[in-house]
Amino acid sequence: MVIYLTRDLMFSSRVRPLVERRGLTLKMASSVEDCVNKLAVLLPPDSGHTEDAVYLLVDLKAIADPTELPPLLSAVQAACNGRFLRTLAYGPHVHETWLAAANHAGFDSVMTQGQFDRGFDQWLSETPFKNGR
Repeated sequence: MVIYLTRDLMFSSRVRPLVERRGLTLKMASSVEDCVNKLAVLLPPDSGHTEDAVYLLVDLKAIADPTELPPLLSAVQAACNGRFLRTLAYGPHVHETWLAAANHAGFDSVMTQGQFDRGFDQWLSETPFKNGR
């Protein structure tokens, strides 16, 4: 499953086919709270399913304040309950402070929007799945 935190529905329409081509489900979130709430519903702690991978994509333009990033990552890690988690944040190249904050928060990958647009499919293909997909 890929959970994508963004408010940019036009750009997200380019991500959906890449995710679906890999047989993954894309769930959209419009805020940090929405993301955490959806994960709580989608990944209940008592489900017993730990083999599914979770990918978190964060469009930094959808974040109100960079201080939201570390708690977001902590909440997502907790919701994953042992599942493989891979994280990626991206934003405009001119928002260097936001990109640095994502790096500092501990995202696996941080890209400019252009890098994400050109490299997301490659990033997703290089990310190993626990269940061998």
